Amino acid sequence: MEYSPCWIAIIGAGLIAGSLSGLIPFFVAKSRGRIKYALSSLIVCTLCGGAAGIIISLPVALILMGIAFALSKTQQELRDSNISSEK
Repeated sequence: MEYSPCWIAIIGAGLIAGSLSGLIPFFVAKSRGRIKYALSSLIVCTLCGGAAGIIISLPVALILMGIAFALSKTQQELRDSNISSEK
């Protein structure tokens, strides 16, 4: 089986598109203190981009961003909100 340079470029462009779309849930989860979730969402979006391009990676990024918003606050955020409410 012979691979043409065209397919390599398409997969490479998909990986780049997936990485760029994965930055959206990455920064949302990172700002909420969910570092492991941030890195895993970036990896998932990159792999989806390599498999099917922006057609799959962008919807996956939006779903992961919604999940990142829906996650409960981290323990540090809860402590900070308790300290500020006690003042």
